[in-house]
Amino acid sequence: MLDIFEGHITRVWGLSIKDSSGECIVCKGNTEKPLDSVRWPVTNVMKVLGHMIQNDGGLRHEWQATRSAMWAAYWANCSNKTCFKLGSVAKLGLLNKCVVSRISWKLPRWPMQKTVAVNLDSLQARMISALIPCARHAHEDIDTYDRRRKRLARNHCAKEGVWSKVWAKRMISWHEHIMRTCRSPHSFPHNAAVLLQYHDSKWLAEQRSVFVGNSRNSVVAGRSSTRLNIGRPQVRWQEGHTTSLHILEHRDQTARGNNSLSVGTIFRETVNVVRAALAS
Repeated sequence: MLDIFEGHITRVWGLSIKDSSGECIVCKGNTEKPLDSVRWPVTNVMKVLGHMIQNDGGLRHEWQATRSAMWAAYWANCSNKTCFKLGSVAKLGLLNKCVVSRISWKLPRWPMQKTVAVNLDSLQARMISALIPCARHAHEDIDTYDRRRKRLARNHCAKEGVWSKVWAKRMISWHEHIMRTCRSPHSFPHNAAVLLQYHDSKWLAEQRSVFVGNSRNSVVAGRSSTRLNIGRPQVRWQEGHTTSLHILEHRDQTARGNNSLSVGTIFRETVNVVRAALAS
């Protein structure tokens, strides 16, 4: 199959694959290997058009690489020596132009998940806390001042828009963009739309219902609410899309006071709502 693919792009488009660029990735748990393992070595992570595709569908490697790139852009622009005389508004503008652009084009492909969302908002708060002025009071100890500075940064993030909600919006926009091909006046659905509708969450719940009975398993995913797969469980696209919709509809502030809710709290309440809806 790989040799047929290489022959097709060479014959139709006049392109060739260098010997150093030949790689093959298969789903985790699949024991099949290419016939020519030297020409097509099997890898766990493959770079495709700037994205890092993992064999288990996860985001860990790409998130770590993207976070490093965002810090590099931050130190090269917002905290550069030539920008020390700029005001906080100008520095925040640089943050949106230079740092957010390193991740915004990758977000539509990532299914929403708690760990990365919490880390993303924490990264935003850490960067903004160093850009906005926050003087230490004379009576404050260092711990009190640090908590107040971080709380001020989180409230500012909520006012400007937390990056986790930017992620949710871009994922929803991309989902609607590819799924519109399934409706009129489009004649043929996009391949990605067909793939997303194949064995979706409803089908998965029907398969799990066979094993529910009187055990502790459920149609959501069993005892631990995860899929049966060796290694860390990954979020499915449809569940991430549903979670994104609920996150955008969730309240932003705490019930008492004017402080913003953390994405961890929003995510925890949202996941409970999503699982209850899937189980009903």
